[in-house]
Amino acid sequence: MSILSVYIEDILLSSIGFFSWGLFVGFLGAFVFAKTLLSVHFMDIPNQRSSHNIPTPKGGGVGIVVSVILACAYLALPLSIQAALVIVALIGIISDFAHFSQLTRLFFHLCTAFIVVF
Repeated sequence: MSILSVYIEDILLSSIGFFSWGLFVGFLGAFVFAKTLLSVHFMDIPNQRSSHNIPTPKGGGVGIVVSVILACAYLALPLSIQAALVIVALIGIISDFAHFSQLTRLFFHLCTAFIVVF
């Protein structure tokens, strides 16, 4: 076995481990937040734009956002990408409390893309 193949194998194993850990933290966080918010009846009532037919707990995405923020800190991603992720997360969290129009959400997402590109 060459040194290069051992190095590639180490990278793959650490990537799989990191991905698995992130998936676990995201799932656990989403589950905990959804259960907590369900207990206080923080629900999304379906409408014509909804992808669900029954009332669904809001806020489960916060657990996933926490997982992504931890991954960003660990991987030391560029500040522009971290800022963009935080903006998108804030848009999602705020829209759980106050409904944004599609145009408003599009505007903020375009601004976020601009931050990453430039």
